[in-house]
Amino acid sequence: MKKLRGIHILKRGEQFLCCWKELASEDTVFCGIGYRDLETDVESVKSAREKVRATELLLDALRLERDRVERTLADRLIQVASGVRGTPGFGEDCGFYSALGFIPHSEKRSGRPRKPKTPPKPDQNA
Repeated sequence: MKKLRGIHILKRGEQFLCCWKELASEDTVFCGIGYRDLETDVESVKSAREKVRATELLLDALRLERDRVERTLADRLIQVASGVRGTPGFGEDCGFYSALGFIPHSEKRSGRPRKPKTPPKPDQNA
């Protein structure tokens, strides 16, 4: 018998119901469990799975909404930073611009730093 877990459990429950209906009477009781009891349990599993699916769809929609508003906020932050750079009295070298997390113009480095070349050591074997 396959595992009675996970995605297979619902199919197995439906299979049990089908076999019970075809090969035994619905009035038969096995181990204190009747056909209607098992049918109720299978329907409960279907209902619970449907609730999970609906919640997952809602969660997907909420994630899309979150991403949309985060993109909007990112655009606003870029606009504010550009506004600080372009406003007289502030600009790229002010403390406010630095506090926003940007590198002030006066602190930017130019180009790639190069290490000074050391003269080669004289060959000791020669």
